Amino acid sequence: MEKPQRPYKSFEEYRTSGLPVGFDSGGWPCTQCRGLGCEACNNTGLGTKEDCKQAYKMIIDEWKKDVEVYKAYKAILTKLTKQEIEILKAVGI
Repeated sequence: MEKPQRPYKSFEEYRTSGLPVGFDSGGWPCTQCRGLGCEACNNTGLGTKEDCKQAYKMIIDEWKKDVEVYKAYKAILTKLTKQEIEILKAVGI
């Protein structure tokens, strides 16, 4: 199991990642279409700061859960013998 990597280093990186060329980087992209235009934003590509913050928070919260699972997994592995670890690897865990 590999350590989960933080998906974005900051809220600003999330806000500006994957935006289409020419998108006003000072605006808030629609969280559903990432600035391309869809029914949710009336094809403007724009959303609200609150929606962006909520979407970012959900992504980071999911990452934090994955990190906790990883830490628990690592803690369990430290209690196993080398032979037990090899058996787990052999069965694909």
